[in-house]
Amino acid sequence: MKIMKVLVVAGMVWVMELWLPNGVLAQQSVVQLFKSDRALANKHYEKGEIVPALKLYERSKRTGNTYLMMGRCYFMLKEYQPCADAYARAYSRGDQFERQDYLNLAEAQLSLKNYEQAELNYQKILDQEPENEWIQKKLWRISNMHYLYEDSIHFATRLLSINTSAAEWNAVSFDRGIIFLSNRTTNKPVKNIDASTQQDFFRLYQAMEKPDSLQEGWGKLFSNPAVYTNAVSVNGNMGSFSLYDNRKKMVYTASQVVKSSQGIRMLGLYFAELRDGKWHATGSFPYNEASFSCMDPFIDDTNKTLYFSSDKTGGKGGMDLYRSEWVEGKWTTPVNLGDAINTPMNEVSPYVHNGMLYFSSNGHAGLGGLDIFKTAFSDSFYDEPVNLGHPLNSPLDDFAFTFSDPSGLRGFLSSNRKAGRLDDDVYEFDMDMQTYPYMVAGVLKQMDHTWSDSSSMRIMKNARIRLVDTVRKAIVQEITSDADGKFSLSIPYFSKYGIYVMDEDGVENIAVFEIPRQRKETTLHEVVIIKDIFQTLKN
Repeated sequence: MKIMKVLVVAGMVWVMELWLPNGVLAQQSVVQLFKSDRALANKHYEKGEIVPALKLYERSKRTGNTYLMMGRCYFMLKEYQPCADAYARAYSRGDQFERQDYLNLAEAQLSLKNYEQAELNYQKILDQEPENEWIQKKLWRISNMHYLYEDSIHFATRLLSINTSAAEWNAVSFDRGIIFLSNRTTNKPVKNIDASTQQDFFRLYQAMEKPDSLQEGWGKLFSNPAVYTNAVSVNGNMGSFSLYDNRKKMVYTASQVVKSSQGIRMLGLYFAELRDGKWHATGSFPYNEASFSCMDPFIDDTNKTLYFSSDKTGGKGGMDLYRSEWVEGKWTTPVNLGDAINTPMNEVSPYVHNGMLYFSSNGHAGLGGLDIFKTAFSDSFYDEPVNLGHPLNSPLDDFAFTFSDPSGLRGFLSSNRKAGRLDDDVYEFDMDMQTYPYMVAGVLKQMDHTWSDSSSMRIMKNARIRLVDTVRKAIVQEITSDADGKFSLSIPYFSKYGIYVMDEDGVENIAVFEIPRQRKETTLHEVVIIKDIFQTLKN
């Protein structure tokens, strides 16, 4: 009997032929192959090489606690249904669960909206740690999830056209467009692959802004993205970044040059300046260390306070948020933002705007995965973080929150809510402070030509009117104007709307309007349909 043995060593695939004289010996050798695969998988896992480890665990399912290890790998790759399935198999085999396994499974079930199962696994931790307030808050949130949907009428989100089946995230307004990170496949003959995920390295891309149109709905439009040729040169993987000092400077995340004792290149913070239209590296953060990662940097409007996320020792657990000050030409020793912000899990993507700190966390109770939170802060005090709710948050990961204009009413966030896994996408959001439902009352009038004077306008009585949400492409309300041309529409939530009007000739016309962002008294709107314009457009 001949068996093909496949070993994966340092990126090379070795195929060995084994000639076995009988079935018994063959069966024993197969078991040995599984054990060898599992041992190699453990080595990959210890080095953070999750995808190679998972492939080997999947081949060696007959030995040890392999299903348990598969569950851990799937969780780290954000593949929550396979994660739950693998943990179920491990439980049925009697594998010994650790605290982290119950937590992984609870978080996975939360993202899958299997709230009862999530609750059971959080409870297993609470049974062992009855004073754990963090887990108590997680359990309370599951029982009161509806509160996170109450303010959804004030927000609208839209998936941008720049996204692909790869990951896109961390969009920032810049130079009449946006720059963002993506690990989409390129045509370069030499590819740099992330050892953990086996995906391409992240690089900066640019997309220019285009004029909006009614057909595309609410929000901005962008051209097809291209590699940002003026980006800073990075020897390794690039991560999150932010611009500061009137967008002439950048702080960004990149792979460190020196490897850790486990042979892993952790992430560090680096700086760059824009000179002659091109970004040039200017130095590194003095507190980068090979033994831990620093990432997700943000420098505030004073250009003197740096916020970032790190898993450095001495934290609360997972990734914590830190702050460093620029004093006398040097960055001070980073200070942990404390228990009000940081939890035993991950806090990432800090962003400051108008005295509010925004960040993402899967430690504070939320809808699932990373949720976006905000808190008012001073130099030494932070309020209890507030979950921004749906639709800014989802059961999966939501992060890299940033405003794209000074008003603080429009911006970008990143999320894998559409496809899950490691497929992050960029979304645009818009928000307001209007009170809903918002009543729009008006009168319909019509005139034949643009050059006609107001005396030629006539009432459009008994006209069919449709209120259409042009973002969601949904008919919200259908009514008919009365004998005096008057109508009244109820706007249920914030979005971009069109009023479609069928005139006496059977021609459907459209009037576009935006809802005021602030609360104000309802006024009577005069909607005038100019006949020759719409007939020209229709023809």
